[in-house]
Amino acid sequence: MAEGRVTSCQPRSTQRWVPVGTHTRKKGLDHETNKALLLKHVTKQQAQGAPLAELRQVLPALPSSAVQALMHELRDEKLVTLEGQRRWARWKLAVSDA
Repeated sequence: MAEGRVTSCQPRSTQRWVPVGTHTRKKGLDHETNKALLLKHVTKQQAQGAPLAELRQVLPALPSSAVQALMHELRDEKLVTLEGQRRWARWKLAVSDA
């Protein structure tokens, strides 16, 4: 074998080609990125607010409970508020007092 030459233990026919973006689709986005996407959507909705069903469409890979938990975190950070109850509830951008 020539010096400096790198060889693989696997023959070329068994090496797989992985399309770009596959890792992200399988692994998903990180926690803060998910929160940022939800906050961006709520910001776009402005006065009318966004129901949970609409927010679930922003992150379809996550279960409803995970989207809800992310929204509660944003509420705890005082970035969004929840107005209304049950199916009429809407997430809205929090009004800053500054």
